[in-house]
Amino acid sequence: MGTAYREPQKEISRQKMKMAIHPSGIRGDTYDLVSTLYHSIEAVEIYGKYAEDAEQKGENELSTFFKEIQEQERRRVSRAKVLLEERLSQERSLLE
Repeated sequence: MGTAYREPQKEISRQKMKMAIHPSGIRGDTYDLVSTLYHSIEAVEIYGKYAEDAEQKGENELSTFFKEIQEQERRRVSRAKVLLEERLSQERSLLE
């Protein structure tokens, strides 16, 4: 029997996916997003601790600063999650 027909665009996309694979077996851009998400989640926790420490010492300006950058990281986490969900969905559809 012959090989199954594949849409040309999907075949080209599959070839591109194969070229950008991280040594872990994950696509490079997906790996980068996972890494960014992980480090941003850690940063949210760390900045919260720094804000608490500063607050306990009466350093209100410093505490406010850490809370501000903690919120920036929370937004980064949210954005990275959306992008990661999109990429994983695209990868699944290309493999079907």
